[in-house]
Amino acid sequence: MGMGKGKGKNTGPPLRLLIYGRSSK
Repeated sequence: MGMGKGKGKNTGPPLRLLIYGRSSK
């Protein structure tokens, strides 16, 4: 989860939302 969160912050807020939605689903 740490790596995923780090990558999400690096990519930006829009990509982070996409990752979150996929993880939530």
